Order: sequence, then C-alpha cells, then structure tokens
Amino acid sequence: MTALRALSEQLRARLDSCQPGQGLLEYGLILVVCSLAAVVLIMSMGPKVASMFSGAAASLQ
Repeated sequence: MTALRALSEQLRARLDSCQPGQGLLEYGLILVVCSLAAVVLIMSMGPKVASMFSGAAASLQ
C-alpha cells in the first residue's frame, strides 16, 4: 500500500510541475497549421472545383 501511495505522490508532483498554458499553445499551433493547409488546398483546388461545378450546371441545362 505504501508503494501505491508513493507512486500517487510522484504522479501528483509531476502534474503540479507541468506548465498550464503549454497545452493551449500546442492546440493553437495545430489550429494555425490546419488553417494554413486548408487555405493552400482551397487556393490550389478552387478553380478545378469551380470548373467541375460549371460543367455539371451546363450539362443540366
């Protein structure tokens, strides 16, 4: 039982030493990278998708 208590105290000490804003910063960086990737994808695929939809619309008329 003492080993379990010592392990829980070690884990609690580790958790207390973590910086609280670090996770938020990492999520922010992931969000920025995903946003940039989406913008690049839209810019590169935009004209192709637009011409595909115009071709589909022209074939329906």
